[in-house]
Amino acid sequence: MHFIKQGNPNNASMRGKGLYGLVSVVLATSVGYMQTVHAEEQTATLEEVVVSAQKREESIQEVPISVQVVSGETLQNQGIVSLLDFSQTTPGIKVTRGASQNNLYVRGIGPGNNASLEQSVVRFVDDVYDGRGKGAESQLLDIERIEILKGPQTTYFGGNAIGGAFNIVTQKPTDGADGYMRAFYTPDVGGYELEGAQNIPVTDTFRLRIAAMGNGMSRGWLDDRGARTKLPKETNSAVRLSSAWDITDKLTAAFRLEYSDRYQEGSNNSQLYNCPPNPAPASLTCYTAVNTGQNFSLESNTRSNTPGQMLSVRRNDYAATLNYDLGFGTLTSVSAYTYYDFATRYDGDGVVEDFVGVYHGEEYSQTSQELRLTSSGQNKIDWMLGLYYQDSDLHVDQTVSYPFRSYGSTGIATLYPALASYLPLGMRSLWSVDASTYSAFGSLTWNVTDAFSLTGGFRGSEVRKHFLQNGRAGRVLGSFETIEPLPESLAALGAGLLRGTPTDYDQRGKYHRLSPSVRLQYQVTPDVMAYATYTDGFKSGGFQGNNFTGDPSRGTFDSETVSAYEVGMKSEWFDNRLLFNVSAFLSDYEDLQVAAYIPSGGVVVQVIGNAATARSQGVETEVQWAISQHWRTGLNVTFLDSKYRSYPSAPVNTWQQAAGMTTQDLSGQPTAQAPDVSAVWTLQYSHPISGDLEFRANSDVFYTDDIPDPFGDPVLLVPSYAKVGASLTLVNNRTNWEFSLVGRNLTDKTVRAICPGAPLSSGAYFCTKEDPRMVSIQARTRW
Repeated sequence: MHFIKQGNPNNASMRGKGLYGLVSVVLATSVGYMQTVHAEEQTATLEEVVVSAQKREESIQEVPISVQVVSGETLQNQGIVSLLDFSQTTPGIKVTRGASQNNLYVRGIGPGNNASLEQSVVRFVDDVYDGRGKGAESQLLDIERIEILKGPQTTYFGGNAIGGAFNIVTQKPTDGADGYMRAFYTPDVGGYELEGAQNIPVTDTFRLRIAAMGNGMSRGWLDDRGARTKLPKETNSAVRLSSAWDITDKLTAAFRLEYSDRYQEGSNNSQLYNCPPNPAPASLTCYTAVNTGQNFSLESNTRSNTPGQMLSVRRNDYAATLNYDLGFGTLTSVSAYTYYDFATRYDGDGVVEDFVGVYHGEEYSQTSQELRLTSSGQNKIDWMLGLYYQDSDLHVDQTVSYPFRSYGSTGIATLYPALASYLPLGMRSLWSVDASTYSAFGSLTWNVTDAFSLTGGFRGSEVRKHFLQNGRAGRVLGSFETIEPLPESLAALGAGLLRGTPTDYDQRGKYHRLSPSVRLQYQVTPDVMAYATYTDGFKSGGFQGNNFTGDPSRGTFDSETVSAYEVGMKSEWFDNRLLFNVSAFLSDYEDLQVAAYIPSGGVVVQVIGNAATARSQGVETEVQWAISQHWRTGLNVTFLDSKYRSYPSAPVNTWQQAAGMTTQDLSGQPTAQAPDVSAVWTLQYSHPISGDLEFRANSDVFYTDDIPDPFGDPVLLVPSYAKVGASLTLVNNRTNWEFSLVGRNLTDKTVRAICPGAPLSSGAYFCTKEDPRMVSIQARTRW
C-alpha cells in the first residue's frame, strides 16, 4: 500500500552522475532513519492505490507490470489540464504537440508527427479506445486517476497499444450531494481556469454527476511581431454528465456524455531557430528574417509570423457501460461513440511575408463495442474472455499554398504564362481512411499456490482499411484552405511545379495477428512480489495521406510488431512506510513505423516508412517513503537505452539534404525522445498551524539527460536540463477551503520540442518549445 504519487507529473533536478548515487542515498537513508522515526510516528503509512490495468480493480502492488499513477488531486494541485502539460515532467514519458498531430512516447517508442499514423501509446477513457493524437488536447476534467502503463498492453488494451497506454479513469457519481469548485489564475499570461462538479442523488438507485470547466489564456508568452499581439490566446471549455443506475441487484449501468471545445489563436507557437544556418547560406526564409530584424534565440519568446494562425478542436464522447453479475462472473458491455472536428491554420515559413501557408483539417468518428466476461477473481483458476469491434472514419483536408512561387523573374507567372491567371497556386489533398477492427481476447490465470500464479493471455486482431485520396493543384481563393482546381490541361504542370503529380488513389489493406502473452507472479513474502512477463504486440500498417509521388505503393507502410520481456519486484517495508519497486525491460520492435521530414516543392513534408528493427531496454525504479506524519518523499528514475538495431536506408536530416545525401544508416542511433536517464524527486510536507488550519508544501524536481535527434542532426540535440515545481497551500479542514500558490518550471528552462526543417532555408528550423515559467494562484472549496 502506498500513497498516490502527488508529485509524479512534475519532477527531478540533478546532473547525470548524481542521479545514480541519489537512488542509493535515498534507500540507505531510509533504512538508517526508519528505526528512529518508527516509534514516534506510528501513523505515518503509505495509502493503497487501486488500478484497473488488468480490467479488474486491484492494488497497484499486486499488478505484474510497470504502472505509474497520477491522481486527480495531483492534476488539480498542479493546474494540469491536458496530457500535454503533465508529460513534460514525467520520467520515461513524453507528449509533444505538432502542427497536425500530437505524439505520445513511452520508453522511446512513439509514432512521429504525421496524421496518417495511429498512436503507439494509446489513450483510454473509462475503457474507451482513443488512438488519435488529438486526444492529447482533451481537457482533463474531473479525473479520478491516470494510470500510465508502460510497455505493450496487447491482451487487455488492444493491438495498437504497442508502446503503452494512458488509462484515464473519470470520477463517478456517488450517493451523496457532495461537490467541489476551484479557480486557477496565472497573472503573467492571463491564464485562468474554473472547474467544478456536483453529485445529484436522484433516487436510491439512480445518481448523476455533472462536471464542467472553462480555461484559457488572454495573453500568451510568445510576442508575435507579425500579429502584433502576445500568443497563444486560448479559450477552452468542457462539460460531462455521468450517471450510475442500479437497475437490479445484479444489473448496473453507467452512462457518460461529454463535450469539449478548444480554440487557440496562434496555432503551434513555432519560432525560427538556427537562422541563418552556418555554414549554409541564408536562403529565402532566413534571408528575409535576418533583413527584417528577427530574433532567433528561443529564449527571446519573440517571432514575426503571418497573422491569422489558429487551432480549433470540437469533440463529443458518448459511452454506456453495463455490468451483469452472473454469480460465477461478470458480463460487461462497453458501447461508445466518439466524434471530433479539428482544424488548424499555420504559417509555414516563419516570417511575416506570406511565402507558405498550411491548412490542416480533420473530421473523425469512431463507434466501438466491447463485451467481456470476467470471473470473480477468487478462484483457483480465474479467467477473462472478450470480443471487440471498432469502426472509424477519418477525413483529412490539407492545403499548402505557395505564394512565393508566383511572381518575380523566376516565378511561375514569368516562366509559365499559361498559369499566370491562376495565381497564387496551392496544393490540396483530400484523403480518408475507413477502418474496421475485429478482436477476440482473453486470459487464464492458474493460482498454483497461495503465493504463485501463472497467467496466459492472447489477442487475435484483424484490421481492414480503405484509403482514398484526391490531390490537385489549384488557385488559392481567399482563406488558403480553399482552392479552385486547375483545368485538366494544366493540372500536371501545376502539381509538378509544387509537390509532385495529381493523385487519385483507391487502396485497401488487411492486417492481422495473434498476439500471446505470459505472466509469472510470485509472492515472496506478504509485502514482496516478484514477476516476469512476455508480451507480443501488433500495430497495423496503413496508408500515408498527401502522397503526391504518383506511385500508390510509396504511400503504404507495414505493420509494426514487438516481442517484449519484463522482470520486476514490488515491495513494501517497515509496516507500509517505505515502498521500493524496480523493473527491467527489453522490447524488440520489427518494422517500427517512422515519420521523417523531407523537402518537397520548396516546403518540408513528411514521409512514413518502416525502420527494420529497434530495441528499447532499461531499468525503472520507484521509491516512496512516508518519513513521518509530516514528511513524505519519492524518487522515480528511468534508465533507458532505446536504439535502432537496423535502419540502413533511413531518411537524411536537413544538413545531409543540403550536402546532397539521400539516405543514411541510423543503425545503433537512438530512437525519438529517448534520454539515457530521466528522473523525478518529490518532497511533501504538511503540518497543523492552529485550530482547523493546516499548511502544506510540495516540491518536485525533474531531470533528463541529453535527448538526441532521432535522425542524427547534432543541432537538434536537446541538452540535459532540470525543471523545478513547487506549491504552497493553506487548508481549512473545518470549512473545506484551500488557497494555493503553484509554480511550474520555476527555473524557466527553455526546452525544444518538435523542430522540423524550416521551409525555403536549408539548415534552419521551425521549433516549438515547452512552456516557460508559470506561477499561479488557486482557490478550492468542497462540500
